[in-house]
Order: sequence, then C-alpha cells, then structure tokens
Amino acid sequence: MDGQRRIIAKFANANEEEIVGMRAPQLALGGDEQFEVRLSLLTCYYQNYFICRVQMMSRAGFLYDNSMSANPGVNGDPFWPQTLDHSVPWDCYDANCPKSSFPGIWTVPLNQFYGTYLPQIDSFRRSSMVRAAVDLNTTVDQLTNMLFSNFDRSYTASRAPYVLALNADLLQLNGRNTGMQALQRYVPLP
Repeated sequence: MDGQRRIIAKFANANEEEIVGMRAPQLALGGDEQFEVRLSLLTCYYQNYFICRVQMMSRAGFLYDNSMSANPGVNGDPFWPQTLDHSVPWDCYDANCPKSSFPGIWTVPLNQFYGTYLPQIDSFRRSSMVRAAVDLNTTVDQLTNMLFSNFDRSYTASRAPYVLALNADLLQLNGRNTGMQALQRYVPLP
C-alpha cells in the first residue's frame, strides 16, 4: 500500500503525506497482513513480544482502508465507516477478511450494489463494483435506474456514505458507451 501511495503521488502530482487512505487493487483483500507487519523473531527477542505486531497502515501513516465489501441485504441499512478497534462488524464472506482488530484504523465499507434481478434464483445480482452487478447487455435506462435505486436505498435508510465504485469497463458495456451515458444522466454536468 505504501508503494501504491508513492506511485499515485508521483504520477498524480500529489503530496504523499496527503494520501491517507487506500483501496486494495481490484478489491483484493490481504487479510490481517494488509494491516500489519510482523517483525522478525530476532527483533522480537530484543523487544517486548506484544510490540512485535506493528500495524503497517498505522506505521505508514494511513488512516483508512476502502477495500472491504459489506452486504447489508437488499432491504438492510448500508453500513457506516467504522474503526477496526474490534473485528469487522459485518459478515465478511471473503476468505481474506481481516480477523484481528486494528485500533485506530478506519474502514469505509463498499456497500454492495443491487443490480439485475435474476428470476431463476429470485435474487438480485450484487457486488461492490457497479459493473459486476449488471448484465453485459444492460441498457442506459436500466443502469441509470439501478444507480438511482441504490442511492435512494442508502439515502432513505442510514444515509451512510454512498461509494460509487467503478472500473473503466463499465463505461463501455458491450462495446457501447452505455455506462458513460448512464453516469452522465446520474451526475449531470453543467
């Protein structure tokens, strides 16, 4: 994560010290190791054993992570950001979710989007990334409606921060600019 921060600072012409949060690439969680660095046994021998678990994010000056998916359910209240002072407060189905607590580090969860309805299983396609929640042949109207309905779910329930997680492939669904058109309707620019 620290290397990613240096790359972003260099190529985005940003101050490294101002980059205090991070998202794991492709939302690939790294488990406890994402948040900590374990010192060598030799170092542990010379220090108090409990000091051996140094938090990587804290040590590197990070304040928050934005990589964890949270599924509040189609009718549930989206989750708010919270500290990892205790273990993750929602059910995490990723095998690489952190299991330990990491005091002082915040997580800004990616509440899952509910997209295309799948009648064969009586459920909605859902994902933290908008693209994975919709079919390849989704229309501009369908995608725009999905964006608004997910926002409404967040706004009318807990008003938790609404994180719109996008990949470039969403912008050109099925070789068209369906995603771009839907986003322009969703967030009209002057």
